[in-house]
Amino acid sequence: MTKKLESFLYVFLYIACYLVANVLAFCALPLFQTWRERGNADVFIYNLTRIQSSSIYALIISLVLSLLMFWGIFKIRKQPKSSYIKTGRLTVKSIAAAVFLTYGLNAVSELIASLKVLEPYTEYYNTTLESVLNGNIWVILFAVGFFAPVFEEVMYRGLILSEFNRAFPFLIANLFQALAFGIMHFNPIQSIYTFVVGFALGYVYKKSGTIYLTILIHIMFNVGNVIAGSVQMSYTVLAVSATASLFVGYRLLDSKIK
Repeated sequence: MTKKLESFLYVFLYIACYLVANVLAFCALPLFQTWRERGNADVFIYNLTRIQSSSIYALIISLVLSLLMFWGIFKIRKQPKSSYIKTGRLTVKSIAAAVFLTYGLNAVSELIASLKVLEPYTEYYNTTLESVLNGNIWVILFAVGFFAPVFEEVMYRGLILSEFNRAFPFLIANLFQALAFGIMHFNPIQSIYTFVVGFALGYVYKKSGTIYLTILIHIMFNVGNVIAGSVQMSYTVLAVSATASLFVGYRLLDSKIK
């Protein structure tokens, strides 16, 4: 088996684990309730709707199940964590870089979400966000603001980027992991800006040598979206400030891409 084929197979395995975990988290309980009530498809749909109204809890369960599956893969492959995830130290300089990069990526995401060509998908995008952000604010902050960023950085910048980088040059590997990150968000607006964010975070990970920095940026990015919402500025100000902020952030990073 070639290295390229092997990298794709393991990436598909990680994604499959994540999808199975989501199906189990979102569908297992409604199926069980429907079976216990001896209901039909309509009863299942009703039970599924009830679960979706508190989807933040199902999200947490799906992430836990995914991590357990990833742990099982590690055990079977007998590979050390360090071969997938770099855990270099954070510095004051890198934390300062994270602040600039977070603002820049938030501004870029806002610009992408406001593109006129994506207006037909705005309602679906808003509905998706509302379903995730529905519930107790502290649970949402934990799940969306902390747990999901940690999980996604481990999965995409850690596992998937490492698998691809074993067989492809970094630029191609980073492109592939960013595509996977974007596609797996399952709606056009979010998929486009998460592709951009994922691609940028891949470079941050390579340049800094630590997953902790991308986790920090991802946490600040998500928490900012949960608490502050959209950035209220003109498109010109957003574009200029995003460019300047990203430039300063990358200049502050400690090492050069090799």
